[in-house]
Amino acid sequence: MTCERPIAPEVAGDTIYGVHETEDIETLREHARCGGLPADLVVEVAQVIDPLTGRS
Repeated sequence: MTCERPIAPEVAGDTIYGVHETEDIETLREHARCGGLPADLVVEVAQVIDPLTGRS
């Protein structure tokens, strides 16, 4: 597996959040391992809210 950067890394306090597109949680966990980061909590994004959302 090639370790790639997350789509949207965010830091809040002492926590790093990353948003990834993947069909497989194990791929996400391997990505975190490659980066030396924990993947303690994995949550599926149910809906994306952006400026286009209000127009539909």
